[in-house]
Amino acid sequence: MDWRKLTERLGAKLETQLCFRDVSRVSGGCTDTAFKLVTDKLSCFVKTAPASALPRHRAEADGLRAIEATGFLRTPEVWFCGTILKSTSCLVLEWLNLGKGDARAWGAMGEGVAQLHGVKDTNFGWKRESYLGGTSQNNQPCGQWADFFCEQRLAPMLAALGKRGNGTPRAEILITTARKLLKAAPAKPCLIHGDLWSGNVAFLETGTPVVFDPASCFAVPEFDLGIARLFGGFPPPFYEAYEAQIPAADGWEARNELYELYHILNHALLFGGAYHTEAAERTARLCERYG
Repeated sequence: MDWRKLTERLGAKLETQLCFRDVSRVSGGCTDTAFKLVTDKLSCFVKTAPASALPRHRAEADGLRAIEATGFLRTPEVWFCGTILKSTSCLVLEWLNLGKGDARAWGAMGEGVAQLHGVKDTNFGWKRESYLGGTSQNNQPCGQWADFFCEQRLAPMLAALGKRGNGTPRAEILITTARKLLKAAPAKPCLIHGDLWSGNVAFLETGTPVVFDPASCFAVPEFDLGIARLFGGFPPPFYEAYEAQIPAADGWEARNELYELYHILNHALLFGGAYHTEAAERTARLCERYG
């Protein structure tokens, strides 16, 4: 990576002259290599990947801007998204000093997510593909949530696993079961983060909630909460504040099992291993209970 070239490009984008000072490797997700870039005037969080990753970086940038524009949740500001020397895709974000939150901060996070879910649209979908980790997600406009979820989320995920040799013989049964469960789902399109797990949220020193790494689209609020309950989940103050604005709907537990399964299927696709076993077990359980 030519860091001085990137610093020059970034300065032009921000309409200021920047001088490169230092760069260091930092953690930043499973699909990119991440760095902290320091200039004479500011620090940046930089995600890099081969140039073919540019659509994914652009989708992430669009999601961050959309969430930030609502004013309900803080996101890192997008400073640059493009290629450097035609070989590397870069997403340059504002550097934020992030940490853990207390009960009050988690309550603010729950309130902010509920307010985000109050941003409505007429159709499910998004203006471009979104990416769940490295998995592309279709977002063609659709008027029915069951159709959108089954045809643009679940079926493509099952097909991708099948191409890897890890398909499930219950795939058709699972899709039929999903349609049955989603008939009763609250189905007004709202703006969601899309990958709202504990690794993609944090807090400023002031306790201000921050979200990042979105896979945004217009979906149903429950879909966002499906992954929020996985991988350690969020603490009770989050749900208490969230449900004070958007109470849980009847039957949400069954639909949550379906949404959790979708994310486990994605982990099976991305990481393999024990996630394949867990996905098969969850699929069997869901079909037996609700099919």
